[in-house]
Amino acid sequence: MIAKEIEEYLDKPNRHLDSQVMDELVKLKEQARINKDEYIANYLWCLQQVYKIQSSYLTAFRMMKVGKYEDAWNALDRTDIEISFLEPHFEKYFGCIVGFRFYIAPILNAVKQFQKLFPYKYFFSHEIIVKEEKCSICGKKISLRHGCNHRIGQLYLGEMCCHEITDMEFLAEAIVTDPFDKYTIIHVEGQEYNYYPLEQLMKVIKDPFALWNVDELQVVSPEYKNIGRNELCPCGSGKKYKKCCLGTNKIYTKHFRINLANREFGEIQPLTFYNTVKK
Repeated sequence: MIAKEIEEYLDKPNRHLDSQVMDELVKLKEQARINKDEYIANYLWCLQQVYKIQSSYLTAFRMMKVGKYEDAWNALDRTDIEISFLEPHFEKYFGCIVGFRFYIAPILNAVKQFQKLFPYKYFFSHEIIVKEEKCSICGKKISLRHGCNHRIGQLYLGEMCCHEITDMEFLAEAIVTDPFDKYTIIHVEGQEYNYYPLEQLMKVIKDPFALWNVDELQVVSPEYKNIGRNELCPCGSGKKYKKCCLGTNKIYTKHFRINLANREFGEIQPLTFYNTVKK
């Protein structure tokens, strides 16, 4: 396959990717590097990124179908990261912003919507002091006063520049709620995660490129419905409801309403699932 044929192939909503496509891209890019054709080498790097984005997203979708939710979470995060690497270069090599081709916009939207339904709330974030790092392009050591001519995130003969840490000092672990790297899930001993919303959604969505979204709503928890003001509070405090949880946020729980588009009729069908509390 030539590069333009691969570009046309990746511009379709592929449900399964041919692994030979990446092999061909590797060969084509290596030839461009030998020829010192920087534009073509960088263009081929962009096509490799498109392949990685589609591949990691389809992997996540398959993992959710078989109930491997943590593996799916990691693949979704990988998809998001690969898109962030590609975005600064997309317009130069494809003539439009990143969401306009290769089904990247619906993939990115699906990643964000899926992540809402996962029960993971807290993550570790490393606090370190970087003592020594080097440029991935030229290998030169980087310091505050001495660097090189390569810029992080820019492409050079089909490779993206980054700084590789060769020496560091670990300081601490911070607990955060929305890190860039979402791999480091905090597992609490004895805690069982509630994947019910995802389980229900994956029964309905058959196509990884289906159009859907999630509304997060606050609804009264079932145990608080139809409770009289003078009855004992369901929270177990022993107090009357009116003297305890009535009028507070304690009576509400998070509820997900999943809206699925009907492509044939151009309508949005709300699919409501209950008991979807995040633990």
